[in-house]
Amino acid sequence: MAQTLTPLEQQLARQLEKLTAEQAGRIQDLEDRVAELEKERKAMRRMLDFFDALNSPQPSSDG
Repeated sequence: MAQTLTPLEQQLARQLEKLTAEQAGRIQDLEDRVAELEKERKAMRRMLDFFDALNSPQPSSDG
C-alpha cells in the first residue's frame, strides 16, 4: 500500500528533485572544465619542455 504525500511533502520533493538536477548539472560542468584545464596543462607542459630543449646546449657532432 503506497503512502500518499501531503501537498507540502510533494512540493518539497519537487524542489529537492530540481535542486538535485541542478547540482548534477553543475558537477558535470565542473568536471568538463577540469578536463579542459588538464588538456591545457598538458599542452603548456609540452611547450615548456620544447623551450627547455631549445635552450639546452646541444652536443656537437664533431666526435
